[in-house]
Amino acid sequence: MLRNALLLAVVATLVSCAAESEPRLASAKDITVAQVLASPRRFDGKRLSVVGYYFVAYEDSYLFTTRGAAKRKETERCISVDFPDGSDLTCIAGRYARIVGTFHDTRDADSRKKATNQERVLLWPFVLQDVTSFHPMR
Repeated sequence: MLRNALLLAVVATLVSCAAESEPRLASAKDITVAQVLASPRRFDGKRLSVVGYYFVAYEDSYLFTTRGAAKRKETERCISVDFPDGSDLTCIAGRYARIVGTFHDTRDADSRKKATNQERVLLWPFVLQDVTSFHPMR
């Protein structure tokens, strides 16, 4: 009986680990960049799981509405993303990705004060900060 319980625990752990390493599909809880940008004040200060096309170059880090918007560098169709130092972004660079963080509509003075990276806030009206996870989409 104990051996069966132990075996079940090992199998559950392996399945969980395998699921974590796989790229994910969009879930019902996800929100797209386009949805956030359509009503930014509604999402200000909230933890979100945002899906979009991730673009990174030098110190630039953005989640765009589409791949085409990223190629054309349509900055009005993106959210700036502020990752923790040392984050390995190779798994999501140049791909559709899901990023979980706190959204700030920094056009408002009170929101600017709540944001953590003031340099990025001064440059971009929409910022995703305090990122806790990021994964490629299928």
